Amino acid sequence: MKRKNSIYIIHDAAAATGINGKVIDISDADHIKLQVSTSGSTTATIKVYGAITETAPDFTSAASISNEYSPLELVNNADQTDIKTGDTGIAYTGTDSVQNFAVNVDNFKWLVINITAYTQGNINTKLLLTTLQ
Repeated sequence: MKRKNSIYIIHDAAAATGINGKVIDISDADHIKLQVSTSGSTTATIKVYGAITETAPDFTSAASISNEYSPLELVNNADQTDIKTGDTGIAYTGTDSVQNFAVNVDNFKWLVINITAYTQGNINTKLLLTTLQ
């Protein structure tokens, strides 16, 4: 069995809240890893949202019956007991680090990464999508 890997840079030294307009079609991905790197004593929260709609929802508007999406669970690869619930996300409080997470995306179609509660620092986020062929 072969693996096809695709890497997406979502945020590159981001210094503000938002999803950066990058909505990723993950329908072919069997596994997804998220890497978050921070510098400058980052204070922010990172959340990942997914959707199973035919077309991508408007992730910049509130989720609703006509704009369906929800937060996704993340599992820290350094400590698999460190599970980040989707509603909570990954909180940084004056922290600089590099962390990798497995994203729980069983059969989702769309994914975004959202920076919230930002006050300082720089944030890089990348996704590694692996498809088994």
